[in-house]
Amino acid sequence: MSDPPGLTRRRLLASSAALLATPIRAYAAPLGPPIAPVRPVTEIYFGHRVTDRYRWMETQSPEWQRYIRAEGAYTAKILAKIPNRATLATAIGKNTAIASIVSFQTAGRRIFIETRPADANTSKLFVRESLTGPDRELLNPDHFAPPGSHAALDWWTPSPDGAHVVFGISTGGSEQSTLHILATDTATLLPESITRTPDANPSWLPDGSGFFYNRLQDVPPESLAYEEKSACWLHFLNTDPAHDPKRLAQGLDPAVAVSDIDFPNIIATPGSPVALGVLTAGVQNELTLYAAPLASLPHSAPSWTKLCG
Repeated sequence: MSDPPGLTRRRLLASSAALLATPIRAYAAPLGPPIAPVRPVTEIYFGHRVTDRYRWMETQSPEWQRYIRAEGAYTAKILAKIPNRATLATAIGKNTAIASIVSFQTAGRRIFIETRPADANTSKLFVRESLTGPDRELLNPDHFAPPGSHAALDWWTPSPDGAHVVFGISTGGSEQSTLHILATDTATLLPESITRTPDANPSWLPDGSGFFYNRLQDVPPESLAYEEKSACWLHFLNTDPAHDPKRLAQGLDPAVAVSDIDFPNIIATPGSPVALGVLTAGVQNELTLYAAPLASLPHSAPSWTKLCG
């Protein structure tokens, strides 16, 4: 059997020898991303063992700084290979450099708008005095951020007349809201604040003098009991929250069965003489509803009548 034209055994052997003599790195694939060391840390959260293999990344150690810089350099190298990337990035930046409206509510003559400005890391709260009026910045969560961290606006509800706004702020991505109150005319904070209110669901009294809110237990957030046995309280403006009365909670009224996982809330609707007591069992869709005369709630624990659930 003859060799193919132009390829003799001698040439094949010579080529193989040359290939073997060439350093392997000349034929290796491009260097990949840096390899992250795995150092498991196991802790118990809400009764469950959770293992974090990369806890070391949560420090500002020199090792972490080297790793993240290497990761960034590798990513930049890969992205730089995209054809016309600079042109594409310019077009994307131009078309996305706009403010986005997150939500809005009307209260009295005012319109409250939660907006994420084009140059902002988080959303802010603005107010208009009329439909066509200019936006006035009312709340910037960055003002609540501790040094080296950030803050987020978690929720907000204006009073029926728009004179005040109750809102929740969390820091460092914790989602553990602290309740604050703002006077709309002056954009100034009232002196009181209330912790442990990630699911406050505030509902204002019709006259705007106060509001109902849900608050979690006074135990560490990592405790299994943190989100159990929460209660609905009533707060009046410019008063000490330490004196807020409970209005819907476990053991408060024998006629109202509140389980450990229920989140009690009270809804007051302007124009209605009836307040609704709502029990939400964790993340279940089903609700248990009660009714009580709204006029009795500011002064004492009401007598609830079960509607359904």
